[in-house]
Amino acid sequence: MNTLYDTCCQATRTGIKISPPDCEPPFQLIHGSCLFVNNVDTGSWEEMRDICILFGGDLAKIDSADLLDDLIRFIEDNNLNNVHYWIGATDTDHENYWKWTDLTPVTLGARFWAVICPGHNLKPHRDNAAVNCALMDAGYYYMFSDYYCDGHSASLPVGMICQM
Repeated sequence: MNTLYDTCCQATRTGIKISPPDCEPPFQLIHGSCLFVNNVDTGSWEEMRDICILFGGDLAKIDSADLLDDLIRFIEDNNLNNVHYWIGATDTDHENYWKWTDLTPVTLGARFWAVICPGHNLKPHRDNAAVNCALMDAGYYYMFSDYYCDGHSASLPVGMICQM
Protein backbone atom coordinates (compact mmCIF):
# COMPACT_ATOMS: atom_id res chain seq x y z
CA MET A 1 0.00 0.00 0.00
CA ASN A 2 1.45 3.37 -0.99
CA THR A 3 1.25 6.01 1.68
CA LEU A 4 1.25 9.71 1.02
CA TYR A 5 4.85 9.69 2.26
CA ASP A 6 5.80 7.03 -0.32
CA THR A 7 4.00 8.96 -3.06
CA CYS A 8 5.81 12.18 -2.14
CA CYS A 9 9.18 10.44 -2.11
CA GLN A 10 8.52 8.78 -5.49
CA ALA A 11 7.29 12.08 -6.90
CA THR A 12 10.43 13.84 -5.66
CA ARG A 13 12.64 11.25 -7.33
CA THR A 14 10.80 11.77 -10.61
CA GLY A 15 10.80 15.57 -10.32
CA ILE A 16 7.07 15.93 -9.68
CA LYS A 17 6.20 18.13 -6.72
CA ILE A 18 3.32 16.99 -4.53
CA SER A 19 2.24 19.11 -1.59
CA PRO A 20 1.29 17.44 1.67
CA PRO A 21 -2.41 17.62 2.46
CA ASP A 22 -3.74 20.76 4.08
CA CYS A 23 -5.04 19.95 7.53
CA GLU A 24 -7.80 22.16 8.85
CA PRO A 25 -7.58 22.95 12.57
CA PRO A 26 -7.73 21.17 14.94
CA PHE A 27 -6.07 18.54 12.70
CA GLN A 28 -2.30 18.57 12.27
CA LEU A 29 -0.09 16.83 9.74
CA ILE A 30 1.67 13.86 11.34
CA HIS A 31 3.53 11.47 9.01
CA GLY A 32 1.39 12.38 6.01
CA SER A 33 -1.93 12.07 7.85
CA CYS A 34 -4.21 14.78 9.21
CA LEU A 35 -4.65 13.82 12.87
CA PHE A 36 -6.30 15.46 15.86
CA VAL A 37 -4.83 14.31 19.18
CA ASN A 38 -7.45 15.28 21.75
CA ASN A 39 -6.56 14.81 25.41
CA VAL A 40 -9.30 17.15 26.69
CA ASP A 41 -12.49 15.35 25.64
CA THR A 42 -12.63 11.92 27.23
CA GLY A 43 -15.22 9.17 27.28
CA SER A 44 -16.25 5.88 25.71
CA TRP A 45 -15.02 4.61 22.35
CA GLU A 46 -18.41 5.38 20.75
CA GLU A 47 -18.59 8.88 22.29
CA MET A 48 -15.11 9.73 21.06
CA ARG A 49 -15.86 8.28 17.63
CA ASP A 50 -18.98 10.48 17.43
CA ILE A 51 -16.83 13.56 18.16
CA CYS A 52 -14.36 12.57 15.43
CA ILE A 53 -17.23 12.20 12.99
CA LEU A 54 -18.54 15.66 13.97
CA PHE A 55 -15.10 17.02 13.02
CA GLY A 56 -15.39 15.31 9.63
CA GLY A 57 -13.12 12.36 10.37
CA ASP A 58 -13.13 9.10 12.30
CA LEU A 59 -11.01 7.44 14.96
CA ALA A 60 -7.50 7.03 13.60
CA LYS A 61 -6.20 4.07 11.64
CA ILE A 62 -2.60 3.56 12.80
CA ASP A 63 -1.42 0.94 10.34
CA SER A 64 2.25 1.72 9.90
CA ALA A 65 5.09 1.58 12.39
CA ASP A 66 6.42 4.91 11.09
CA LEU A 67 3.08 6.61 11.69
CA LEU A 68 2.91 5.09 15.18
CA ASP A 69 6.46 6.29 15.97
CA ASP A 70 5.74 9.83 14.74
CA LEU A 71 2.45 9.92 16.62
CA ILE A 72 4.07 8.82 19.88
CA ARG A 73 6.80 11.44 19.38
CA PHE A 74 4.11 14.10 18.74
CA ILE A 75 2.27 13.10 21.95
CA GLU A 76 5.47 13.27 24.01
CA ASP A 77 6.84 16.46 22.38
CA ASN A 78 3.55 18.28 23.00
CA ASN A 79 3.13 17.02 26.57
CA LEU A 80 -0.12 15.24 25.68
CA ASN A 81 0.88 12.10 27.56
CA ASN A 82 -1.58 12.40 30.46
CA VAL A 83 -4.27 10.13 28.97
CA HIS A 84 -4.80 6.96 26.97
CA TYR A 85 -6.14 7.47 23.42
CA TRP A 86 -8.90 5.62 21.59
CA ILE A 87 -8.03 4.58 18.04
CA GLY A 88 -10.31 3.15 15.36
CA ALA A 89 -9.78 -0.58 15.96
CA THR A 90 -12.42 -2.92 17.37
CA ASP A 91 -13.46 -6.56 17.43
CA THR A 92 -17.03 -5.81 18.53
CA ASP A 93 -18.65 -7.42 15.48
CA HIS A 94 -16.66 -10.67 15.62
CA GLU A 95 -14.54 -11.70 18.61
CA ASN A 96 -10.81 -11.88 17.82
CA TYR A 97 -11.25 -10.40 14.33
CA TRP A 98 -9.88 -6.88 14.75
CA LYS A 99 -10.74 -4.33 12.10
CA TRP A 100 -10.40 -0.60 11.62
CA THR A 101 -13.46 1.60 11.26
CA ASP A 102 -12.94 1.40 7.46
CA LEU A 103 -13.37 -2.42 7.84
CA THR A 104 -9.76 -3.30 6.91
CA PRO A 105 -7.98 -5.83 9.17
CA VAL A 106 -5.78 -4.62 12.04
CA THR A 107 -2.17 -5.82 12.12
CA LEU A 108 -1.60 -7.91 15.23
CA GLY A 109 1.72 -8.59 16.86
CA ALA A 110 5.03 -6.86 17.31
CA ARG A 111 5.40 -3.14 16.99
CA PHE A 112 1.77 -2.29 17.58
CA TRP A 113 0.37 -4.26 20.53
CA ALA A 114 1.64 -4.01 24.11
CA VAL A 115 2.82 -6.98 26.13
CA ILE A 116 0.73 -6.51 29.26
CA CYS A 117 1.50 -9.77 31.02
CA PRO A 118 3.17 -13.08 30.16
CA GLY A 119 1.24 -15.08 27.60
CA HIS A 120 -0.36 -12.18 25.70
CA ASN A 121 2.22 -12.48 22.95
CA LEU A 122 1.94 -8.95 21.54
CA LYS A 123 -1.71 -9.21 20.61
CA PRO A 124 -5.10 -8.47 22.15
CA HIS A 125 -6.67 -10.59 24.89
CA ARG A 126 -8.04 -13.76 23.35
CA ASP A 127 -11.51 -15.00 24.17
CA ASN A 128 -12.45 -12.01 26.30
CA ALA A 129 -15.65 -10.71 24.75
CA ALA A 130 -15.75 -7.81 27.22
CA VAL A 131 -12.71 -5.98 25.83
CA ASN A 132 -13.50 -4.96 22.27
CA CYS A 133 -11.98 -1.53 21.64
CA ALA A 134 -8.34 -0.58 21.07
CA LEU A 135 -6.56 2.28 22.74
CA MET A 136 -3.03 3.60 22.76
CA ASP A 137 -2.03 2.78 26.32
CA ALA A 138 -0.09 5.48 28.20
CA GLY A 139 1.16 2.86 30.65
CA TYR A 140 2.78 0.83 27.86
CA TYR A 141 4.53 3.54 25.83
CA TYR A 142 1.40 4.09 23.73
CA MET A 143 1.38 0.60 22.26
CA PHE A 144 -2.12 -0.74 21.53
CA SER A 145 -4.19 -2.46 24.21
CA ASP A 146 -7.67 -3.87 23.97
CA TYR A 147 -9.99 -2.42 26.55
CA TYR A 148 -13.58 -2.12 27.72
CA CYS A 149 -15.29 0.18 25.21
CA ASP A 150 -16.90 2.29 27.95
CA GLY A 151 -13.42 3.27 29.20
CA HIS A 152 -14.69 3.79 32.75
CA SER A 153 -12.24 1.46 34.49
CA ALA A 154 -9.15 2.84 32.81
CA SER A 155 -6.24 4.00 34.96
CA LEU A 156 -6.31 7.36 33.15
CA PRO A 157 -9.00 9.18 31.16
CA VAL A 158 -9.30 8.06 27.52
CA GLY A 159 -9.10 10.78 24.88
CA MET A 160 -9.10 10.21 21.13
CA ILE A 161 -7.04 10.43 18.01
CA CYS A 162 -9.13 11.46 15.01
CA GLN A 163 -8.06 11.22 11.40
CA MET A 164 -9.35 13.04 8.33
